Amino acid sequence: MPAPLLGEEWFELTASELPIGDIYQWAVRPDCGAVVLFSGTVRDHADGRTDVTSLDYEAYEDAVIPSFAKIANEARVRFVDARRIAILHRTGKLSLGNHRLLWLYLPRIVRSRLMRHVFLLMH
Repeated sequence: MPAPLLGEEWFELTASELPIGDIYQWAVRPDCGAVVLFSGTVRDHADGRTDVTSLDYEAYEDAVIPSFAKIANEARVRFVDARRIAILHRTGKLSLGNHRLLWLYLPRIVRSRLMRHVFLLMH
């Protein structure tokens, strides 16, 4: 899955492994001093179960991509200094430790406000 050649957003739903390094490289810009990345992985428990070995994800792309765009738009309203935003999600059967979700946000802010942005994005 190649990075977008134009634009400040990358939204994708894929059965392929998420190219975290490529996504990170795409996000870096000379006018921004930070890259905030959240990567959700498959864990070994859920809702009181301790025997989880994999997860099966299904999604309807025609509904998911507009939802990603809405999330990005809300982030841009909340954080006016947002630059590049990437939201990618896996589908199919994922094993323990596989990356299932990637949320990347590239702010153009000073470090003193960065941690506040990270906290607000994750909550």
